[in-house]
Amino acid sequence: METKAILRGVRLSAQKGRLVADQIRGL
Repeated sequence: METKAILRGVRLSAQKGRLVADQIRGL
């Protein structure tokens, strides 16, 4: 279960990083 939680966190962090990168590009 811990590994699944870690993978989920990594996936969420990756999505957040992508959104932030898109915002920076927009600026």
